[in-house]
Amino acid sequence: YIPGFHLSIIGDLRINEFLNLRLIPGISFLDRNLSYALSDDYLATSHLLDKERMVESVYGDLPLELKVRAVRWRNFRPYVIGGIRYGFDFASLKNNKNENDKSIIRLASSDFGYTAGVGFDFYFPYFKFAIELKMSFGLNELKIPDETYYTRSFESIKSRIFTLSITVEG
Repeated sequence: YIPGFHLSIIGDLRINEFLNLRLIPGISFLDRNLSYALSDDYLATSHLLDKERMVESVYGDLPLELKVRAVRWRNFRPYVIGGIRYGFDFASLKNNKNENDKSIIRLASSDFGYTAGVGFDFYFPYFKFAIELKMSFGLNELKIPDETYYTRSFESIKSRIFTLSITVEG
C-alpha cells in the first residue's frame, strides 16, 4: 500500500435527524506498486525485467453515500456510512500500445464499487470536526489483457481503497 492524496467537496442533503444523503465529488492522486516474485536465476537470464512496477493514477471520484448518525451525546456523535462510487482514471494508459523496450501495465479507465465506513463528529462552539475511516472495494476488472509478462502475471486487478478523512465544517 502506498499513501495518496484526495481532495473533495461534500454535498449533504439532510433527510431527517439521523439520515443524510451525501454526494462527494473529488480528485485523488495515487500510485499502485505491483510487486513480482522473480527468482534471481530468472532475473539473470532476463535482466530487463523489474521486480516492481509503478502505475500512477489521477482519479475523479463520484461517491453517493448514505450517512446514518446516532443520537448526539454532549459534543460527540458517531455515524456509519455506505454507498456506491464511480471513478474515472484521467491518467489511464488503456489505449497505449506496449513497445518491446518499455512495457507498461494498462488499466481500465472506469471503476465502479461500493463504500462502507465509520466516523465521529465532534462539535465545538464555532465549528464541527469529523474524522472518518472508509473502505472502498472495486467490482469490475481493471486489467486490460495483453501478452506482456507484467500483465500475464496477474489473474485479476481490482481497486481496494482505504481512506482516512478529516473534515472541518464552519
